[in-house]
Amino acid sequence: MPIAALLDALAPLRHAAAALLALSVAACSKAGDAPAAGESAAVDLATVTLRIGEQTGIVKSGLEAAGQLEGVPYTIEWATFTAGPPLLEAINADAVDIGAVGDTPPIFAQAAGAPIRIVAVTRNRPEYKAILVPKGSSVRALRELKGKKVAVAKGSRRGSCRRRSRSRGCSTGGSTTASRPVERALGPGRQSAFRVADATKEDRMTKLRLYSAKACPFAHRTRLALEEKAIDAELIEVDLQNKPRAFVDASLYGKVPAIEHEGHRIWESAIINEYLDEAFPDPPLLPREPGRRALARIWIDHANTRLVPAFAQLLRAETPDQEAEGRKALGDVLAFLEREALSRSSGPGPYWLGADVSLVDFAFYPWFERLPAVDRLRGFSIPAELTRLRAWIDAVEARDAVRAIANPVDFYVERYAKLVKPAKATAA
Repeated sequence: MPIAALLDALAPLRHAAAALLALSVAACSKAGDAPAAGESAAVDLATVTLRIGEQTGIVKSGLEAAGQLEGVPYTIEWATFTAGPPLLEAINADAVDIGAVGDTPPIFAQAAGAPIRIVAVTRNRPEYKAILVPKGSSVRALRELKGKKVAVAKGSRRGSCRRRSRSRGCSTGGSTTASRPVERALGPGRQSAFRVADATKEDRMTKLRLYSAKACPFAHRTRLALEEKAIDAELIEVDLQNKPRAFVDASLYGKVPAIEHEGHRIWESAIINEYLDEAFPDPPLLPREPGRRALARIWIDHANTRLVPAFAQLLRAETPDQEAEGRKALGDVLAFLEREALSRSSGPGPYWLGADVSLVDFAFYPWFERLPAVDRLRGFSIPAELTRLRAWIDAVEARDAVRAIANPVDFYVERYAKLVKPAKATAA
């Protein structure tokens, strides 16, 4: 931590005793010093002892070097801790009045109900961070730590840095790593001095990169999940006829979608979407109950193994017989979904699994957004009697995440027209 930044955050300690007394005199004074109810909080500061917790002596040495401890009207007792979590435990136990920690420990402490208050924050610059290695070590760069073991204290800021270092190192500091995890952990109104609204891209964990193709329904699935969860991602449109090297390295199958995130390469839409739901759990897109979660996976598999082949069979038919077979296959799949899925799994809710949208909805929906194009090219539409299916489509279409990335029918007609061949009669 640079001394200038340290002083910006901790110089108020020169007058902290008075501020703390205004909040809770008993926290900073000897027993019996607290005024009675209704009395003024004015106290002789010469009788006050401010107990400050720190790590590695950096707070004390920084304030001493800047002359900030000269002439303070109260006594200071210093206590040194090995990491942020035990320091906050000491504050919770009324053994310390105030202390400086990294960004992660107060989140865990307040989420656990500890009555602490964040009164100041500072953001560190990357050049003030370092990883120490033993003398004589050959390690000269962060990437050279790959495959090696790095120990961190559980719940400490070091653990937060470890997560970021998976791809680019512990390059940001301060308390503004991301707003949503802080809000989830602390609850509304408990963020105190966390200036989460000012977080920049550099303050967040490694940004997710998505390799996609606009016309691909499988990539569409993942884009829907990203939109629904409001995940900030770098979208890279891939020309599948001229695949860039970075995409080939990310997707060993050479197919979209594929993502890169925190050093991981993941492909296959269903697997990517489950990863997103675990890595970014708010809002959840899979049920927590094991039986319902298993049912969701069954229906996602049904989309892959039943709906997708039937859709392609009709679209790519080359003879009247093949077209008739494709039409029947797709009609049978839709009737099955009406009867066995939406009429049983949804209950009174508008979505596949009931009241809440899920990854199942996003696994099926891309093909239904494209179905009007099949109607134009093959004359196939959803039978009128499949009312639950039609209502489900309307409900999913109305979601902001779906509308944000929807394509017009003409977009799909133009692309699918290249795949559709006029059906030729089979020779007798």
